Amino acid sequence: MSDNLRKPEHWVDELTEKHECGGYRDPVTIELDHSGRSLTLVAPFPFEDRAEILETTISPSGDLLYLIAKEPREEAYMGFATILIVAIRRDQDRYEVVVWHELYPWAIERLGLEDRANPSRVVFRGE
Repeated sequence: MSDNLRKPEHWVDELTEKHECGGYRDPVTIELDHSGRSLTLVAPFPFEDRAEILETTISPSGDLLYLIAKEPREEAYMGFATILIVAIRRDQDRYEVVVWHELYPWAIERLGLEDRANPSRVVFRGE
């Protein structure tokens, strides 16, 4: 492997001033399972078909939901996109997305999620 392609020992997907933000209309509702608990995620975008939720975590206070998802994308570097999502609780089991960040393809490997089986079934329902 050439030195230019060798992955560095320490690596970060850095999100700085190059990003977009704003309100969104016509949100979609995504039903998901977190450790046997049914949650509703209000999101600006639907997941593509065959999307997988690789990891879900709820903050100790229960106010924040963190997700890492993988969805197939033919045009993406590795054939899929990895998405980091942070959502805030609006009701008991209902969370609203406030961060939707597509990670650099190496991030999924660095997180140790590249071989993760599909742990969650995602069901879509329009809102």
